[in-house]
This record gives sequence, structure tokens and C-alpha cells, in this order.
Amino acid sequence: MEFSYSKFQLTWLAVLGFIMAVASLMVAAPRLFGLNWEDSPVLIGVIGVVFFGACLGLIIWRLATSQGAVLSLSEAGVRDFRIAHELIAWSDIQRISEVRMRNNKFIVFTVRPELEQSLSMTKAAKWSRAPNKLLGIDGLCITAVGLNVRHKDLWEALQAYAAAQKIPSS
Repeated sequence: MEFSYSKFQLTWLAVLGFIMAVASLMVAAPRLFGLNWEDSPVLIGVIGVVFFGACLGLIIWRLATSQGAVLSLSEAGVRDFRIAHELIAWSDIQRISEVRMRNNKFIVFTVRPELEQSLSMTKAAKWSRAPNKLLGIDGLCITAVGLNVRHKDLWEALQAYAAAQKIPSS
């Protein structure tokens, strides 16, 4: 099974990112928009502009460069190019779990520590590991957001592969 980016979902996310970046700019520089706020929370606005601008840039880059499968499931294992380019073999996966947090759903792979250390993870995957651990999520996270698959369908497909390999899932 292969899943690629959904042009529709990414376009919608780009629109939302643009709106949030402009709203943050209004907070950061209210006089540019003819607003007269005396105690403008400028720092929060600047952080919002940087964050949402970076998100918007990433989404546009993905829209422009996406070709082919981003996430692949096979009898050999899982490959998610958003995490690493290497295949994660089923034998290296210790557990698969579904996490729901504040209306967000994602899937967590608990893998052997040696494997995680040897993966050439993407910057996004590396940078998200520490915050995820602080939230009590220890593993490699994947999501259906931006892909041409619903979370429920992805979760069911992963559970089927995990069951065939006798990997616990919850």
C-alpha cells in the first residue's frame, strides 16, 4: 500500500497557514494595517509570523515537489519519508499504538533503540522527538494529515500488517 500527499489537503493547509501568518503579522505590526493598539503583544505576533510563515513555506514546498508515495506499507515493513528514507522492518517494531491528543490523531511506532539511533531521520522527525517525549509519547509518529488517506483507514491497515507480524497494537 502506498500513500502520497493530497493536493487538496495541502492546498487547504496552505490557505490556513497564510491566514494565520497574516493574523500574526497584524499582531506584530498593527500600524501596517491601520490598527491602533497600545499594548500590542508584538513578541507573540513575531513568533506567529515566523512559525506560520515557516509552515506555509514547507507546505508550498511539499506541494511543488511531491511526487509518488510518501508512506508505504508492505510485508517487509513501513517506509515514511517524513520520518526517514530507510525502511523500518516489522521485526524492528515493538509496538504500534494510536494516540489522540486535543483532536489530533497519530500513530506511534515503538522501535528498537538501536534502530532509532541508526536511522537517518529527517529534521522534523528529530526535532519533534524531545517535545513528544515531554508529552509522554516515546516513539516515531506518523499521521494521515496531508496524505490521501483517512486516519481510520491508515490505522486499520497498520493493525492488519501488525497482526500478521504478531506485533502488539493498541
